[in-house]
Amino acid sequence: MSQLIKRRTSIMDRVIGRNLRRIRKARGLSQQTLAATLGVSFQQIQKYEKGQNRLPVSRLYCLQKIYGIPFGDFFDGLERIGKKDMC
Repeated sequence: MSQLIKRRTSIMDRVIGRNLRRIRKARGLSQQTLAATLGVSFQQIQKYEKGQNRLPVSRLYCLQKIYGIPFGDFFDGLERIGKKDMC
């Protein structure tokens, strides 16, 4: 029987979450509004922004389209993190 492996979020998840929060606030959107747009709960947005849950690439793609920003904006700051700390 296979064992379930609990996935931990990484520093990368926290950086992406902080960027998501920064971008959302710059657009004047509430967590509730963004959640409704993505079809998730506002609690899920909170978890993404805190880096507690990983943000799926499919949702990042949708966010990039919603905000009309370069995909790389979600990754700002990662270049300052060591490779061993990212994953």
